[in-house]
Amino acid sequence: VCEQALGLPGGLHPFFAVTPQGKLVGGLPDGLVVLSMTGCEVRHPPELGGAAVVDVSVDTDGRVLALAALPGQITRIYGSADDALTFAPVGVDLPVKLDPLTIDAAPSDPAVLYATALTGDPPIGVLVRSDDEGASYQVFGVPGSEASTAPFLAGIDPADPLRIFVRTNGAPGRLLLSEDGGASFSELATTTGVLRAFDLAPDGSHALFGGDLDGLFRLGLATLQVAPLSRVAARCVKHVGDAVLACTTPSVEGFSAGISRDGGQTFARLYEQRCLRGPLACRPGSPVTETCAAAWPMVRDLLGVVDCEGAGGSAPTSSAQAGATSGSGASDGAGGGAGQDSVG
Repeated sequence: VCEQALGLPGGLHPFFAVTPQGKLVGGLPDGLVVLSMTGCEVRHPPELGGAAVVDVSVDTDGRVLALAALPGQITRIYGSADDALTFAPVGVDLPVKLDPLTIDAAPSDPAVLYATALTGDPPIGVLVRSDDEGASYQVFGVPGSEASTAPFLAGIDPADPLRIFVRTNGAPGRLLLSEDGGASFSELATTTGVLRAFDLAPDGSHALFGGDLDGLFRLGLATLQVAPLSRVAARCVKHVGDAVLACTTPSVEGFSAGISRDGGQTFARLYEQRCLRGPLACRPGSPVTETCAAAWPMVRDLLGVVDCEGAGGSAPTSSAQAGATSGSGASDGAGGGAGQDSVG
């Protein structure tokens, strides 16, 4: 699916979330885009028209949350309980003038909402928490965060709604932990490059984090000890069943996404951008049909697309020492490199 079909401006890389029924939901500078599970139908919910939606997430009840910036530095959370068909404000507007960044709900208690943002002049990073589904909010400073080191929600403990992880943008990257819902923070680790990847294991035993410069690390959640795991140039990471998926830097790894069957120590090729087969075959009149076919030749040449039919998986990326420093606080899938339909 090409950017033009979704209404994405050139160069924009929004955050997306997947709904329980398989829809893809993403934020736009002027609203929200919802892509059907087939990849052929595109909707823009009118309730968010004109709002700059900066982040989306899906809570454990299946509710879609959208964090929106409105004129006058008003920040509002919208929610949908019908798989992104309709949206309505959740609670009241956030209490201070903010440049919002990320949104999430606690897995063990979806009434507990978190957002991160920048506020003030010069801007500083803050974390905003609601314990009553947006009826009221508390605002806490995130130490060491400003415009160049903006705070992003990394994860919330699956069993403890007050135990949250925050990563800061920029290099060096920093991983922070709060065990009291944002009232205080401790530094768990730093990375030499940008800390791009973070994911909590579903059982709450550990987290994986890292970046394309430093590789992946394993954080034990009981001991808060950090250990190097893999040199893979990770830009994102996700636990899926018994597997770990990572999106990577293709020029370094030779693939765009990899799969690990050993907890993230080694990765084999799962997907390559250069193996895209072109636009999806959608009905006449679909935005995908109308716009993506025309855009495909330029995308094909830009990515250097080749015929990957029959290609097998690449050699695994071996585990090795990576370079993070521990702070004082110390659907399962498989696949080779065969041709892929265009999905972005």
